[in-house]
Amino acid sequence: MVHPMYHQCLRLVNKPLTVHLANGKSYYGAIQNVNQSGVYFLPMSGNRSVSASETTVQAETADNKEQQEIDAKEVFWAPFFFPFGLLAGFTLGFVAGALIPRYPYYPGPYYGPGYW
Repeated sequence: MVHPMYHQCLRLVNKPLTVHLANGKSYYGAIQNVNQSGVYFLPMSGNRSVSASETTVQAETADNKEQQEIDAKEVFWAPFFFPFGLLAGFTLGFVAGALIPRYPYYPGPYYGPGYW
């Protein structure tokens, strides 16, 4: 048996809405997914990025009222810039090569027929 709000939540997927909880808190965001076990809600306000060097970050979720420590890991992003630089270099090289005029022969002095 499904929850009475299941079908209504299905109609509201990916639409902005405000959720009012029984404890009086309100959250503005969008429903990402609905299934038989629950609703996945994405809040649209507040900062969602966390630095791994920040050790005092606490998180509170709608289903768990306790403040929890966030287990953040530092990510090294430099390898992701190499393919971008490679692709940008090939693109600029292609554009530069397409813009340079091409001559059917060496553009030196023309000596005319019978010179050789």
